[in-house]
Amino acid sequence: HVGRMKCATLIACRLLGLFGYLDSCLVRSLVFAGLAADSVSVELVIGFQNVSEGGAVSGHAWILIDTNQVVDFQMDGNAADQFEQTTQMHLEKNHGS
Repeated sequence: HVGRMKCATLIACRLLGLFGYLDSCLVRSLVFAGLAADSVSVELVIGFQNVSEGGAVSGHAWILIDTNQVVDFQMDGNAADQFEQTTQMHLEKNHGS
């Protein structure tokens, strides 16, 4: 189930990229959250890390499913081990009225 949503997310983001839309970890995470929010609890996590002594900072976004399963489209390891988590927010669909 999660694997299929991940695959659909990657395809959608690649297609968006063809039309000039940004394909980033944040966009992929938000697209995945939109697909997954109906069936699982989804948390968007954003973290940062220092990448040089000169103060350059790198940011990354990833998804937690049901508070523990990490869905990350860029990293093989656990992003939480490499980035200092600064923000975590629950995402859910607004189905309107």
